[in-house]
Amino acid sequence: MKTSLLFVITQLYRGGAETALINLLSALSSERYEADLLVLNMPNATNALLDQVPAWVRLCDAGAENQPKRLQLTTQEFLLGGEVARAFVRDKVYDFAFSYGEWCSPDWVGNYVQARCKCVWIHTDITAAPSFQPRTFFDTFYTYAWYIFVSEGTRQRAMKRYPFLCHKSVVLHNCLDREALVRLAQHTTEVPAFPTHGVKLITVANVRAEKGYQRMVDTARLLAQQGLDFTWLCIGSTPDASLLSSLRKQIAAYGLETRFQLLGFHENPYPYVCQADAFILLSDYEAWPLAMAEAMLLGIPPIATDSAGAREHIRHGENGLLCGFDPSDAAQAIQRFCTDQALADRLRLGVAGFQGSQSALQEFDAFINQPNHRKGVEQ
Repeated sequence: MKTSLLFVITQLYRGGAETALINLLSALSSERYEADLLVLNMPNATNALLDQVPAWVRLCDAGAENQPKRLQLTTQEFLLGGEVARAFVRDKVYDFAFSYGEWCSPDWVGNYVQARCKCVWIHTDITAAPSFQPRTFFDTFYTYAWYIFVSEGTRQRAMKRYPFLCHKSVVLHNCLDREALVRLAQHTTEVPAFPTHGVKLITVANVRAEKGYQRMVDTARLLAQQGLDFTWLCIGSTPDASLLSSLRKQIAAYGLETRFQLLGFHENPYPYVCQADAFILLSDYEAWPLAMAEAMLLGIPPIATDSAGAREHIRHGENGLLCGFDPSDAAQAIQRFCTDQALADRLRLGVAGFQGSQSALQEFDAFINQPNHRKGVEQ
């Protein structure tokens, strides 16, 4: 008998958590598992990962099916997938059902899904994210058997803040695909080359406030004032149009148009990444930064703000650098990397041995096959 899985996510646009889900589904054995993926409310498929869902996974894009009759639905009904989503899971009893992402209301799986074991999969530091609403999020606490975290650091912080998680939390790391990354990185004809002069810096992150884009622009300004010759490319979609507009105005005001470039969405950012000297991630908080881990797998040393997630990957001074959250701290770390050749060589050597979470698939299989996990919550 195959183990039946259900993953419920609000949208499947390109992002770290979403890419990690695709990686997991691609790694799972279709001989051992049968999997359903329910995407509740994508208004369109632009920049989506739908075409990367493995063919053996049964997919329901409720947003697309509801779009023609959207005017007949309330906003809340559309966000929750309407009757299309409910019909997709009706009369099915899954072995495991995952409410994927802390932004996906656990109420949906809690109320509409029958499963022997229900889990919430958390991809952020819930103690740091300002939008996290614990009262609402934990409203269905007793419906769920497990709260899954993607790093031990964020799990420990969450248990300290919310002690009731102590006996219902587990860590399952994000899944990476080194071979696929290397193949994609070799498509260098798809992108222009970096400028041949100066230090080449790269950031891959969607343009959202918590990703620290304002901090990056201020850091770039300091580096320019200090006389560093650099080009800093930023790749990521732009869900926050007002932030993007503000950033462009500041980039122009600081005279950084040629030094700090917002390239927008690129389906394959890896040819840019593999040309870079360093990967920069200056987020307010991270749980398990997948884009940074991908860069490290490609041999690019990271420089990142000292978040719980960054500490999962970086051994400071050995395979990357951690810095404070002030732009001056970030600028100092980048300058140090650029001017201390011995340090840069040491970081490149250290990152060459980075493995990421090669055991992520084994972790997932072990979690699924734990007898006490299969018992789940009494329905």
